[in-house]
Amino acid sequence: MTTTESFFSLLKSHRESKGVEIQEIAEYTKINPKYLHAIEAGEFKVLPNVYMRLFLRSYAQFIGADAEQALDDYELHTTGKISVKLVVMPETSVDSPTDEPSGATQILGNSPISPKQIIMGVAVILGLFLFFKLVSGLSEPQVEVKTEAKVEVKVEDEPKVGIISVNPIEVKNEIVTETESKNEAELIEVVKKKP
Repeated sequence: MTTTESFFSLLKSHRESKGVEIQEIAEYTKINPKYLHAIEAGEFKVLPNVYMRLFLRSYAQFIGADAEQALDDYELHTTGKISVKLVVMPETSVDSPTDEPSGATQILGNSPISPKQIIMGVAVILGLFLFFKLVSGLSEPQVEVKTEAKVEVKVEDEPKVGIISVNPIEVKNEIVTETESKNEAELIEVVKKKP
């Protein structure tokens, strides 16, 4: 970046050199053209900082400019300083025979789920299973229990009293059968009597 030309005018020059129109950027990124014009004019107060950074990144990526550099330039322009970015490098491990991990560490590895969370998950699943088992047990149809009635019959001819086991359903069926046969007999007699 030169001292005579600001970063946003450099972005505009870059866009124009590529032959890209504002309307093309607006259609692709879904950013209102007035905000794209504001970026190129350096009017960064039209939007909150978060939105302006997102729009500036999309704008720079679309025209093929370095988006990270554009964001650094934007921060320098608006705040006067650039925040230090930490770059975390992955650790390279040196295989040493004394640093053998335990069995639990080997299984879980670098899992983001702690053993306590796993135990809680298993407990919740077990609790849900028991709850549904209880609810399904309550909603099962009730089993009908057949009962047999014991009737004591005294026979006058014989002095003995006996206990007879009678099924109430059979008694009902016999009564219905006897009634039906009496009704049929009466009907036959009525039919025979008619001339």
